[in-house]
Amino acid sequence: MISSFLEKISFEKVDEVQQLQKRVRNLYLLFMFLFFISFIYSIESNTIFWIILAVCFTPVVLISYAVFNNFLLKKIDSVLLTHLNVKSYLEILNATGPEQEGRKSILSKSNYYLRITLVYFLLGRVDDSEKALEKVNNYLERKKNFLINYHYLRALIAISQRDKYHFEETYNSLIEISKKDEAVKSVVSIVKAMFDIENLNTNDYFGNLDSHNNLEKIVFNFFKAKNQLLLRDTEGAKKTFQQIANENSELFYVREAKKYLEELAND
Repeated sequence: MISSFLEKISFEKVDEVQQLQKRVRNLYLLFMFLFFISFIYSIESNTIFWIILAVCFTPVVLISYAVFNNFLLKKIDSVLLTHLNVKSYLEILNATGPEQEGRKSILSKSNYYLRITLVYFLLGRVDDSEKALEKVNNYLERKKNFLINYHYLRALIAISQRDKYHFEETYNSLIEISKKDEAVKSVVSIVKAMFDIENLNTNDYFGNLDSHNNLEKIVFNFFKAKNQLLLRDTEGAKKTFQQIANENSELFYVREAKKYLEELAND
């Protein structure tokens, strides 16, 4: 029900997200007020019905609020992952994030800085991305998914900076996590393939790799095209670069794809 409601909403502006958050917060404040009334009444009346109602109402409110926030966060992330609107996504993060005084954020500081790190990297602002990732260290969580995302972003930055030492360090961290979780092996293969291709070694991993969203599709196709160039498949590289060249030029990968197409056209 919540997911179908959110599917009808398009988050392209910051104020749309803020207004929705405010409405939901007010709604749950009303629920909590009703809970306290029922709780106090149950104590005064000592009626079993009201006691049970008060006890059951608490987890329902808390769980539904957490579920809504989770769906809301996924909807916000879709601004970047699906719609590729980098600047709008950054504005939403900055307006609703935990660094915004006087507001309760649906994001922890660690998850906020992880997303900021990704956005800066996608804009081609690698130095700013690295600084944002350093701030993540101050709020480092030990949850598996968080660590995977953290090391993945750290690997991307190291690859772009040709920093072999830090790449190997974070690559080994991902391997350690993958020993306990088979699903992480795909992340290990992705960063290894990126590293190989950027260092002019062929790696066919992106050849038939399925993407989960539009952003992944752009990134995977970018490295697939670069690998095709290493294999001297110029025509194949042109076709692959062309698949992403018409996307949002705010994205670093899109701008680079256009540069490669220009160079290939002049050869």
